[in-house]
Amino acid sequence: MRVLMILPLAIGLAGCAEMSRAPAWPDHVTLHGTQMRVSFSDGTVCRAQIADAPSGNLQGCRWPMHYDVSGYRPSYLAGVPGIGQWFQSYAKIELSAPSGQSWRFETPDPAPTNARGDG
Repeated sequence: MRVLMILPLAIGLAGCAEMSRAPAWPDHVTLHGTQMRVSFSDGTVCRAQIADAPSGNLQGCRWPMHYDVSGYRPSYLAGVPGIGQWFQSYAKIELSAPSGQSWRFETPDPAPTNARGDG
């Protein structure tokens, strides 16, 4: 009998938990030159040109996000043909959803703490 009384409460709380979670969230950010690319957990990709606006909203993106880029330093090797795709500009990026959630990223991705050179 107690189980039947608790069941509606458990279902209600589970429904609230699902509603508070964002359907998708940013999981990776890259910078190539002044173009920022944001990948979301559902596979959506959104882009912004940060030379025009280092702070603003991702335009035409399925998931509304505000971005703020700070500490931008270009990678001069990114423009070298043949090897440029391996080099990203340096920056710190904060993405914010209308719900108040925010995510912070750095480019390029920091080296893992267990990374060791060959020498």
